[in-house]
Amino acid sequence: MVRIEQGVPAGLSGEGRRWLDGQARRLAALRAALPAGLSLDLTPESLVLLEPLVVRKLGGGREREFRDGVIGYAGEVLLRVGGGWWGYDMRPVVEFDPALRLDPVAPGDLVELAVRRRDGAVFEETISEIAAVVERLRAFNRGWEPTRLATPADEIGAADAAGDLAEDIADDLAWWLRRQEVAFQEWVAGLGGGARVWDRSPRSVETLERILLGQLPAGSVRAADDGNPVVQAAAWYVGEAMIRNGGGRWAFTPGVPRADDLVTGRPYVAPAAAGKSVAVPGVIVANLLIRQEAGYLVARFRRYLDQ
Repeated sequence: MVRIEQGVPAGLSGEGRRWLDGQARRLAALRAALPAGLSLDLTPESLVLLEPLVVRKLGGGREREFRDGVIGYAGEVLLRVGGGWWGYDMRPVVEFDPALRLDPVAPGDLVELAVRRRDGAVFEETISEIAAVVERLRAFNRGWEPTRLATPADEIGAADAAGDLAEDIADDLAWWLRRQEVAFQEWVAGLGGGARVWDRSPRSVETLERILLGQLPAGSVRAADDGNPVVQAAAWYVGEAMIRNGGGRWAFTPGVPRADDLVTGRPYVAPAAAGKSVAVPGVIVANLLIRQEAGYLVARFRRYLDQ
């Protein structure tokens, strides 16, 4: 048994956040590529059964989407054995519950080793080694269990169905929203002032702007998509305040973010009425900090409400 907590992996880079945010679609694509009868229920046994197929499909060095799916799935299984969270060190890694004192494992390295060895035993050996450490610690600490942070795989559960693209996008967006809500709550808890300040009112957006400008000086944010955790958390709050006061809903169009396309690859707020302009809170918050222009965030917030 592994305990699950909500939270944001500390120090996770922008690349790491993008990896994590894409897990729902990545795992759904993997399920869609598998033969009938092979169940991916996030158990160690399912990962062991998957290895022979990995060796066959990846031996030629192709199938990039399949490879990424296996890497994502292997990491999710390892988290369910040894706890911990996703990290990113030039590639996705699993950082285990600190109590285990285990080095991080890069699932991609395990996949490469499985393809090289071709004996179908790499995943099982790795799982057994981690499980043995967990069992030794349990023996000395009655009632202790590893703890892991929730991931997008928890949103799709253990159901062995691919779903359609719309459902996968919804899973990714729901995960991003939930993660940023937790991150915002943790951030403002360190600021003091009480929960009443953060009531999603226009006045609270003014307060947020002052705090952001006071805490993040010029040069601390260089682009909308550099993964700054405060920018992402603040963007969630601004979007929620827009919806509360002006209506609309969160939406997401998958793709790679670009300077000439503000919507693709970024969560945005779509107005309830047709013909009105969308708002991209992440870009708005980043521009505030890049420009260091007092009143910029409030003006963009009111523009959404007044249109």
